[in-house]
Amino acid sequence: MRAVLRRQSTDEDAGEAFEVGVVFAEGGVHLDLDRHELRVDNKFVPLALKEFELLAYLMENSGRVVTRESLMQNVWGYDYLGDTKTIDVHIKRLRSKIEVDPSEPSLITTVRGVGYRFERKQTAE
Repeated sequence: MRAVLRRQSTDEDAGEAFEVGVVFAEGGVHLDLDRHELRVDNKFVPLALKEFELLAYLMENSGRVVTRESLMQNVWGYDYLGDTKTIDVHIKRLRSKIEVDPSEPSLITTVRGVGYRFERKQTAE
C-alpha cells in the first residue's frame, strides 16, 4: 500500500502549486483523506461518512486484522457493546462499491470470529 503524505506539486499548465493530501492507494482503490474522495479504477465512488471513515481505518491498517472492537472504538468512537451488525452492514456496503465481485471479496476479507482485513496486493517488480 502507498500512503502519500502532503507534498507540493506544480501544475505546469496553470503555473500554480497545489497540495496533495494523504492518499491511501491499494489494488485500484485510491482514498484521498483531505478531499474525502474515493476512486476505484479512476472512477469516483460516493461514500457515506461512516463508510469513508471505515475504509480509511481499514486501509491505514492494510494487511493487518482489525477487530470489531477496534472498529467500534476507532470509527464509531465508543466501546464495543457486543452488537456487530452495524459494522457488518457497513462492510457489505463498502464491498458493493469497491469489490469486483462483492460475493467473493478480495480487498476487504473477513477473518472469521475476529474482524476484517484490507488485503495488500502484490505488485510485479
